[in-house]
Amino acid sequence: MCHKTIFQIGHQLVIILTLLALNIGINQTLAPVSYINLLDVWFFASLIMVCAALLQCITVNYIAESAEEPPVDAAEPPAAVEGNDKTKDETETKREERRRFFMNRPLALCKTGRSRAQISLNLNKTSRWLFPLVYVCFNAVYWALFSVEF
Repeated sequence: MCHKTIFQIGHQLVIILTLLALNIGINQTLAPVSYINLLDVWFFASLIMVCAALLQCITVNYIAESAEEPPVDAAEPPAAVEGNDKTKDETETKREERRRFFMNRPLALCKTGRSRAQISLNLNKTSRWLFPLVYVCFNAVYWALFSVEF
């Protein structure tokens, strides 16, 4: 997992905790009721959006970095032979070279002919405008409907 993804996940977790703390704080100042109020609906929708963004980030990272490990050649000497540090280092080097090769080439093609790396890139680009658009639309409809006094 790259550092950018780790920071994104950490940032989203902080947002989730902030939303929960804000919800608890506001609910403590309001009169206790036995039903869900409109503010709870807004907090829940916001929490769903942040959790969906977190799942999207994890999914994109998984798709981008998932690669099938190449089969280990039967002709390779075993790495656990005692006193054979050079063979162990060469085996590890070969495995690392194979891993880099398979990580950099297009991964398993989907039915559309696009690689997993391309799919994750497209998903990430689409999510950059889709999540804010959905959230803005939700807020516009929510506040337009419920800002009118009853």
